[in-house]
Amino acid sequence: MSIQYFVRCLVEDQRRTLVTMEAVMHTGAGVRLLTFLLDLAARCGRRTNGYSTLVPGKLTQGDLALMVGLDRTTVTLLINKYRRKGILGGHRSIVLVHLARARAFLRKAGLTLA
Repeated sequence: MSIQYFVRCLVEDQRRTLVTMEAVMHTGAGVRLLTFLLDLAARCGRRTNGYSTLVPGKLTQGDLALMVGLDRTTVTLLINKYRRKGILGGHRSIVLVHLARARAFLRKAGLTLA
């Protein structure tokens, strides 16, 4: 691994962290949750096809609530809302993030993601 590649990876990781922090600090609950799920999928998710990524592990909605700073009921309502809109897929503890739709939704909310 070259030093340039290593530095590029560090910079990309820092950028993702700053986008996530911005979402947590300045946006509503829905955008915060979706930003977290998109980041989690990008960092360690498993690509199911060119358009969707499976969030790793079997996270409960309570787990997600603790990670994002929301209550479980709010996370449940938001996940169901995003599933109805086609931004998320899956069922129960399986969360599938439709990447292009999630990024488009976040751009519409004022966040710029790569």
